[in-house]
Amino acid sequence: MKKVYLAGYDVFAADAVRRGAQMKRVCAERGFIGLYPLDNEASDPIEIFKGNLELIEQCDILIANLNSFRGAEPDSGTCFEVGYAYA
Repeated sequence: MKKVYLAGYDVFAADAVRRGAQMKRVCAERGFIGLYPLDNEASDPIEIFKGNLELIEQCDILIANLNSFRGAEPDSGTCFEVGYAYA
């Protein structure tokens, strides 16, 4: 089964865990395994960074929420994840 990394600013929402579970459920219904940034249970910023890179490296596909976040542009962390996955 192909794995999908679910990138986006949704991790900052008050209901981030619920959002992640919902997105992972949708992936499963379509025959994919969804990996959500909060699956990386680290709390230290460097460990979060390393853990999320490891999740991206496990995936075949990246889906990103690039809607505007706190202004007119997407979340910079999500933009980085898109670039990292592309590279």
